[in-house]
Amino acid sequence: MFCRPRLIIPYMAKRLKVNIINPDIIRELADKFPEEAEKERKKYKSFDKWLRGEDFPTYNQLVGLSKIFGVPFGDFFLERLPETEFPIPHYRTFEGKEEGEF
Repeated sequence: MFCRPRLIIPYMAKRLKVNIINPDIIRELADKFPEEAEKERKKYKSFDKWLRGEDFPTYNQLVGLSKIFGVPFGDFFLERLPETEFPIPHYRTFEGKEEGEF
């Protein structure tokens, strides 16, 4: 029976800081989601340093941030966040309201 190998990250690799991320991405996510950012401030003492670019999160902390903010892990390495477009907004209506009466 074939068993798929698991990705095993050595203990030291989990503690290495990921210093090639863009701190502007973390700052932008913190601005977009202030409640989640406040939770992360309480969880990680150096969160504000990450926002200023003075310190960097570890691999595990970065994975946690991607889950909390709901963005792919790779977005932290981009120059800016991709813009999200919601298709067909003119078909979205509320009961009893016509288009433009929100």
